[in-house]
Amino acid sequence: MSSLRDSFAYDVRMVTNRPARLASISGSRGLDTDYSAGELKQASVLFAQRGRPLDSTDAALCAAGRFSGTYSAFGVGDWGVCA
Repeated sequence: MSSLRDSFAYDVRMVTNRPARLASISGSRGLDTDYSAGELKQASVLFAQRGRPLDSTDAALCAAGRFSGTYSAFGVGDWGVCA
């Protein structure tokens, strides 16, 4: 049985990150680098809810694990909306 302390503890152990991409530091445009540094175990259970816009490569971060649609706009880039 977990203690009261465990219920409020923040688990900072690193785990394998969910698939995501990010822009490189070199200033290039767009999401051109796979993120692979891992994420905190506590954060790995957080998901974006239905209707939340995310970068087009981050569907794994949606609670449903997919987008309901993807969009693109000149000067803004590509994004998806969580299903």
